[in-house]
Amino acid sequence: MNAEIIRILEREFPEPWTLEERVHQLHGLIAMLTNAMPKDAVDELGKHVRDTLTATAVGRMTDVDQETRSAVLRALAKWEGDALGDNRDAEQFFSGYRT
Repeated sequence: MNAEIIRILEREFPEPWTLEERVHQLHGLIAMLTNAMPKDAVDELGKHVRDTLTATAVGRMTDVDQETRSAVLRALAKWEGDALGDNRDAEQFFSGYRT
């Protein structure tokens, strides 16, 4: 009985995500999809996710505050660093995307 109550509460009131955690989860999901989907489909999905997050980080999305932009930028820099096997500075890496 208690387990059922807890399950319902967790479903109705899920634990909140941080933006950085969610970007990390998305990165992991795209990496897993690489093994299950055609490469071009995974690449297209990854491109759209990255483009959306990059637009958020550099201010192209106007309804996002500066603190959120900074968090997205840090998460993207980590994502890109993981993908490239290095730890480039976020500002340097995304300087070409400034609007």
